[in-house]
Amino acid sequence: MPSQELVAIDTQQVSEAERADYWRANVCDTFVPLLVRPACDDIGGRIAGSSLAETHVRRIRAVGHEFERRPADIRRSDPEVLHFMVLNRGVTQVDQDGRTATLHPGDLLFYDSSRPFRFITPNALDYTIALLPKRLLPVSEQSVRSGTARTLSGNEGLPAVARDLARALARHAISDAAERQLALQHTLVGFLAALLPGEAAQTPSGAIHRRLARSFIEHHLGDPDLSPADIAAACSISVSYLHRLFADDGWTVAGYLRERRLQAAYEELAGGRNPGEPVSAVGHRCGLVDPSHFSRLFKARFDLPPGELRRTSGALPGSNVEPSSTAG
Repeated sequence: MPSQELVAIDTQQVSEAERADYWRANVCDTFVPLLVRPACDDIGGRIAGSSLAETHVRRIRAVGHEFERRPADIRRSDPEVLHFMVLNRGVTQVDQDGRTATLHPGDLLFYDSSRPFRFITPNALDYTIALLPKRLLPVSEQSVRSGTARTLSGNEGLPAVARDLARALARHAISDAAERQLALQHTLVGFLAALLPGEAAQTPSGAIHRRLARSFIEHHLGDPDLSPADIAAACSISVSYLHRLFADDGWTVAGYLRERRLQAAYEELAGGRNPGEPVSAVGHRCGLVDPSHFSRLFKARFDLPPGELRRTSGALPGSNVEPSSTAG
């Protein structure tokens, strides 16, 4: 059965009196907090799209607008996402990082949530936008900064493929298993990384696979049966290659998985959530289902039992340690 378009926002769903506030609030929630200034009082707009693991792809259609992300908006909330935009209709001007780009239908552009930007579309607008967490992209900050607000033609070659893929993902609800979603996200990440200045030659494919593997692990920490074979299959690589990727960072796959589970348990216990819940339930939720094994691992890692951490959490900082060295 064909996939159905996901309609997240439609101004026709609310009364005319509520329309302006409804539209502004939902644009900010769907993308990033910013100034939303319609070109006319008769606001009409619609947002549709789908999600792939941690990546969101949206299509927004509306009357003419000016959108501006200001320093105060960034201080309020920064999801640290790199946006990839396809202009489907109209003419749009985009300002960021000291550059101004003018887009016509079919053109592409990157912009970054972490720095101010402004969009001006005088007449009816139609954008397709992919929002990718920057930590998934194996690109340097310098490459991101040098790649924003630069018009790319989507008429041929790799940009045309990236344009068509983004449009297709925005049109269809993706309900496949997590492994399929990771594979599609991997494809999109690879295409977009290759479009950034200098990254096609500098970015090793292993960096992309490593980040995707870590992303898959984060989303499946609670699965006690998660195995290297599951992770490798989700990233469309062999188990032996997966082990080599983690070994390059001084880790075994099992050691990295164990460390992330322990850190997740630490953060939950130190945060004081669900104080009446058995400590063993926290371990179970983090994929460490044997209570005595969880307690032994936790004490060995953090020098105190999990129950003691919960009792003294007000006096202890969270671990928040990024795994960086061998842990078995």
